[in-house]
Amino acid sequence: MIASGRLIATVSFFVVALAVLQTRQVVRTFRSLNPERLRMGTPAPPRDFKLADGTPLPADELAGRPVVVTFWAAWCAPCRMEMPELAEAVEGWNSHAEPKDRAVLVAVNQGDDPASVTMFTNDPRFKSVRFAFDKTGEAAEAWKVQGLPTLIVIDRNGSIAMTQVGYQPNSQYRVAGALSAARGPEKKP
Repeated sequence: MIASGRLIATVSFFVVALAVLQTRQVVRTFRSLNPERLRMGTPAPPRDFKLADGTPLPADELAGRPVVVTFWAAWCAPCRMEMPELAEAVEGWNSHAEPKDRAVLVAVNQGDDPASVTMFTNDPRFKSVRFAFDKTGEAAEAWKVQGLPTLIVIDRNGSIAMTQVGYQPNSQYRVAGALSAARGPEKKP
């Protein structure tokens, strides 16, 4: 019984390690092909994300608030590993934040049929995640996505506070730090 538990733990470790290494290689390849990416402090692209039914995600849900955007796909193992960490980070942040500083997590799916990702959209861990769909790749192009997953944190003023291409374990800590920075002072009109 103990030996089978060790075997499962060892196999699990190697699967995670392989996924991380694979993601890093994909990221290096994408960066060499497309060195252009979003830079910290620059304005974020338009946040006109589409929901599963094709309607736009209401802009008032995102305006004046920190926004965590992740581009992902159901076939992407690193994306599936990162999603619970991001949801946990945003939920944890929101549980202690003032209402005006509560973040929104938008998960922009790349190319999957909305019906095929219901296991994610119905998962109780992701109850506060706003799932958007980029069927044509237009959003990924506008956001200069270089690989999956791509993580972007936007501050309340609409500027890039953090970018990360590829899965890195414990992303929730980097997201929490970026959300602290994203909370900064509001721009006066």
